[in-house]
Amino acid sequence: MIYLGSNASDLGNRWLTGFMTLSGIRSPLEFRVFHINGIALHVVLAGSASGKPLIFLHGFPEFWFAWRLQIDHFVSSGYRVIIPDQRGYNLSDKPAGIANYSIDLLAKDVVGILDTVADSSAFVVGHGTGELLLPGTWLPDIRKGLAAPRC
Repeated sequence: MIYLGSNASDLGNRWLTGFMTLSGIRSPLEFRVFHINGIALHVVLAGSASGKPLIFLHGFPEFWFAWRLQIDHFVSSGYRVIIPDQRGYNLSDKPAGIANYSIDLLAKDVVGILDTVADSSAFVVGHGTGELLLPGTWLPDIRKGLAAPRC
């Protein structure tokens, strides 16, 4: 991965690392790809690995960057921020066929990500289509709390 300073033109002067900073986001971001449920999922992580896990789920047609304004606040509040590009979006795989986008599979992706990066249940925040995973029992074993912000 590449570490960028606040100015993308500094690219040639930076070391290759697993972290990147973006203009407007003060917290270091870690960009990872996890192979879960037969696909590659791009996930952005911020904050201490020992922080309280907090998963942000974007809506359509967004991707992880939709949550950029929340990252610093929650990192400074002691959370381990976990923001996947859900299947079909941005840098995550885009499997063919509508059956590959069922609520069950989307929920299993979230559980798989959490199993990979955290040792405990997580707080889950969803927006738009990302909030479809919040009601009912889609994520019964990982939820500490749920939120569906309205914009």
